[in-house]
Amino acid sequence: MVRAMVRSKRMAADAEPDADPYGAQRTGLPPAPSPRPVGPGGSGHRWVPRLLAATAWIAGGAVLFLCYLRISFTYHVTSDGANNALQAWDMLHGHLLMHGWILGDATYYTFDLPVLALTEIFFGLQDLTSHVASALIYLIVTVCAVALAVADSRGLARVARAGVVVAVLTATFHVEWNAPYLLGAPDHVGTSVFLLVSALLIDRAPARGTPHRCCSRSCAPARSATPPSATWPCRRSSS
Repeated sequence: MVRAMVRSKRMAADAEPDADPYGAQRTGLPPAPSPRPVGPGGSGHRWVPRLLAATAWIAGGAVLFLCYLRISFTYHVTSDGANNALQAWDMLHGHLLMHGWILGDATYYTFDLPVLALTEIFFGLQDLTSHVASALIYLIVTVCAVALAVADSRGLARVARAGVVVAVLTATFHVEWNAPYLLGAPDHVGTSVFLLVSALLIDRAPARGTPHRCCSRSCAPARSATPPSATWPCRRSSS
């Protein structure tokens, strides 16, 4: 009788393999979760929307750069732009402190000149270099402004915020005398990058006291835009 009962229990357990496939109830362990196949909407394909979003942002940046470059071509390079291109050419060839140059009060030493120098690596010293550098600088400003605007947003809200920023930054070109300053020779537009990056770091910094340190460090290049060799000696007037 006992053997028959044990045999019937074994047959019932073998008849239901899906209920306890690993014998968890007999061993006293919690039942193991059954593996789920990864389908088209599973975790294995979560990178596809991110890849598509990154591709869309990169394509939008490329289109903006081409638009800025086309607008920059409508104006010629002035003597101020040529002067900055020559300074960047000297920086590219190791003349970092600009010794011997008579520099003005706005030197653009910390941002615009390095961007010009990097552009001259690929295009050399010519008019095209100034146009490409101006479009690239304004694109960097746009990217920083968009990154600050779309913080803590998702979906259509992110796209709407980015569209508003781009519309505001491109609407200034409709004023005739703005375009040469924004996309011509290096001007104070590039300096806004340090302010935008400072605001972005303050927005992302979680710790107390960290935003102030981030702001002071990121704004330091904007405050020290004049190289050391360009500082004029001061003389006391004899009374």
